[in-house]
Amino acid sequence: MVIVNFNYGRFIEEAIQSALGQTYPNIEVIVVDDGSTDNSREIIQKYAMSNKVTAIMKENGGVASAMNIGFSASSGDLVMFLDSDDMLKPEAIEIAVKAWYPSVSKVQRRLEAIDGQGRSMELFFPPLNTHLLNGNVRQIVKSWSYFGATSQSGNLYSLDSWKLQCLCQSKNGVFAPIIHYTQQPFFTVR
Repeated sequence: MVIVNFNYGRFIEEAIQSALGQTYPNIEVIVVDDGSTDNSREIIQKYAMSNKVTAIMKENGGVASAMNIGFSASSGDLVMFLDSDDMLKPEAIEIAVKAWYPSVSKVQRRLEAIDGQGRSMELFFPPLNTHLLNGNVRQIVKSWSYFGATSQSGNLYSLDSWKLQCLCQSKNGVFAPIIHYTQQPFFTVR
């Protein structure tokens, strides 16, 4: 689990707690702070001092650089990203890992919108009645020249697929993932 943070001191503790409270037993939590100037770093350090998370403090360089640093620090074969103002439901990683199989590039999820106090707004993306695309999307990507997807937060990637995606984007190429959507929402976003 890689949590990326910039000036979300009011939410970062909830994000960390949601990562630590997973029903799936084998996780590591890496929190990358991208140069925050609020109280974020103090909160993150509290968890790092108790050996619950690995904290990486860096100068502000943008969310992409923070994600890549967090991914590089991970020792797992699969990595899930989480924005610091988002939260995972307790079974999120367990559901995503169960949906994983070797040829999948990423497991993508539905997200549920919550308000600033963490209460459901009963809004889902994609909407609950929408058929979710699964499988090989290479032909669609070739015709679109891109793949329109939800944010990276809450998605599960393999080490190899993330490296390939970064390589394709750095060379202005097309990353054509094989994706699997989970039907039930296991992720909340503000």
